Amino acid sequence: MTPVLCAALRMSMRGFADHLGLALRTVAKWEQLGADTVPRPDTQAVLDTALARADAASQERFQALLSAVPNVRADVPKPRAAEYETWTEDLDRVVVCLSRQNFAFAQNLLNRWLCRCAPQNVDDRAA
Repeated sequence: MTPVLCAALRMSMRGFADHLGLALRTVAKWEQLGADTVPRPDTQAVLDTALARADAASQERFQALLSAVPNVRADVPKPRAAEYETWTEDLDRVVVCLSRQNFAFAQNLLNRWLCRCAPQNVDDRAA
């Protein structure tokens, strides 16, 4: 979904990489992979922060662009053991977002995991 965030912020690929403090090559790879992009947890935190700091208009554009992307894949894998910690951190962020009434960002965090892992296919630990 990183190309969507780049478009929502109305930045070029180079500007987006500079804004995030990442290499242009990394952002170009995300652009090439499209919806198959799965950033590492530390990089995902940078993306989450960039979205949270974006102005309201950019966040609305992000929501609109994201709704146009098919977000459910039939071959969704179960979460790996290393992802549980990131999942837990995101759930903590959701609670904070809800307490601040930032419902759109809370929904983005939840949808990131619901798109990646179908709720009916997770194990007991993930549930």
